Amino acid sequence: MKYRILWIPDAEESFELILADESRSKYLLRDSVRSINEQLVSNPHDFGESRQEDVYVGFVDPLAVNYQILEDVRTVVVFHIWRTNHR
Repeated sequence: MKYRILWIPDAEESFELILADESRSKYLLRDSVRSINEQLVSNPHDFGESRQEDVYVGFVDPLAVNYQILEDVRTVVVFHIWRTNHR
């Protein structure tokens, strides 16, 4: 059974700022987000590393996300995204 993904507005805005700052890497960044979403939909527990009870950090170079798994409603909430390197 798949999970639903919810990006909070702050995370969406952060990604938009990353895209604006990195115009040369837009396709790479969008591919990274696409891969993150695909992994979160299919199996968020195996994608990231647990940091707290239900809070995880996941990496798809050059991005990382913090997310929470709400198992009772099969939803993953992405609440932070950042660039991990500067290719």
